[in-house]
Amino acid sequence: MGKIGIVLILIQIISKIFGFAREIVLSYFYGTSSISDAYLIAFTIPSILFTIIGTGITAGYIPTYNKIRKLECDNSAKIFTSNLINIIGVMCLFLAVITFMFPGLIVKLLASGFDTEKLELAIFFTRISVWSIIFLGISTIALSYLNINDSFYVSSLIGIPLNIGLIGGIILSYYHSKFYLAFGITIGYALQLIMITPVLQRKGYRHKIFLDLNDKYIKEIMLLAVPMIIGSCASQLNVVIDRTIASFLPTGSISALNYSSKLNTFIQGVLLTPIITILYPKISKLAANNEYNKLATYFYDVISLITLLVLPIMIGGMYLSRELTGILFLRGAFTKEALEITANSVFFYLLGIIGIAFREVQFRVYYSYGDTKTPVKNSIIAIGINIVLNLILSATMGAPGLALSTSLSSIIAAVLLQKDIKKYLRKFKTVKTILYNILKIFISNATMLLVLFIVAHFYPPKISILNLFIQILIGSSVYLVCLKILNVNEFNKLINAVKQKNIF
Repeated sequence: MGKIGIVLILIQIISKIFGFAREIVLSYFYGTSSISDAYLIAFTIPSILFTIIGTGITAGYIPTYNKIRKLECDNSAKIFTSNLINIIGVMCLFLAVITFMFPGLIVKLLASGFDTEKLELAIFFTRISVWSIIFLGISTIALSYLNINDSFYVSSLIGIPLNIGLIGGIILSYYHSKFYLAFGITIGYALQLIMITPVLQRKGYRHKIFLDLNDKYIKEIMLLAVPMIIGSCASQLNVVIDRTIASFLPTGSISALNYSSKLNTFIQGVLLTPIITILYPKISKLAANNEYNKLATYFYDVISLITLLVLPIMIGGMYLSRELTGILFLRGAFTKEALEITANSVFFYLLGIIGIAFREVQFRVYYSYGDTKTPVKNSIIAIGINIVLNLILSATMGAPGLALSTSLSSIIAAVLLQKDIKKYLRKFKTVKTILYNILKIFISNATMLLVLFIVAHFYPPKISILNLFIQILIGSSVYLVCLKILNVNEFNKLINAVKQKNIF
């Protein structure tokens, strides 16, 4: 892979900085207001609609593409891609038209606690934003095609044009009309597709306009997708319930949850997305070629690497959640009251990031073997747990309770999923070695946290960029020293990979 992994992480950092800039601009101009709540509902709807039908289809696309290329030829796989893009485009157009005609149905599902004025604003925004689902659907398949053909950079850059459109819409709305907010969503997704198109052409893809619903591979991918679509529906039901409960909480709760989840999204985007981007095509090929031992080795190496990278960020982020939130958002219309709610939500969202990371990797193993039922069952269990916890914790904790529910359900689901995955990795014989190294990573993190608590007595954390930098420097230094002293295998591998420019 050469230096692809390192470059992807750097690109993701740049892309996520644009994402944070969007949230900072939104919080500066609108804070945690009724306008930001309505806007975020309209922004969420296109992704919810596409996830319901698109997640299962796109997840099955990569294994199916590899199968066609192996059994037939590259050209057949490209024709299949054109057919699938056309089908997805038509499906998304149909959803957009239905939602445009009856936007109140889905908006009320997501925000039944909105008052009349806020509800009408969300409906107006949705009539404009829903057309972005067409660009989103086509772009998703196109990005998967590029990943299969080892063009990973665009997947990491894709957030930049989206956020440019969103930021432009937010600024224009403040100085001219709030209705520009919704136009920014659709323009942002359109800019993504514009960015992807020339890269597709350079990779030899030439789109053909036709529809063939009788194609055997389309039927195959649809069969694979059915359980995943069921799982996606259940997952989006979870989002609906989260948003509905939040809409009954004090005004600004939806916005607070949105801002607080962005730190989680940033970490996932910077560390997890590059790994998954490279991982999925690779393990799909290993599964297609029946190289099971190599697949197991690769899986556990990735799990260890994720633990090494994500765990200290999770613990450090929780420790500094108030300071991070203050530095990012405490300005303009974002009040100190909003800071406390958002910071507490950040703390609890970060708790679950390790579970989310593990599940993303675990899911790809199942998909590579054509098993879409097990991830769906796991998702339904996780959703059931989350709903129960939502109802209990939101009543006592408000918005932070919803964040805690999400994290706990993710951790429990990851543990359950790992038990089931053994049937695909049963021949792997060095699990104990991997677990021993993960234990040493946990010890290193515990030591880091202990030192930070001791330092806090002499130099307590506060909302200051310099203070935050010093806290991070102390924590990371202690963590790296512990990894070296304990001779953590994954750390040594990572150092060697960086030196050789051969990470991932």
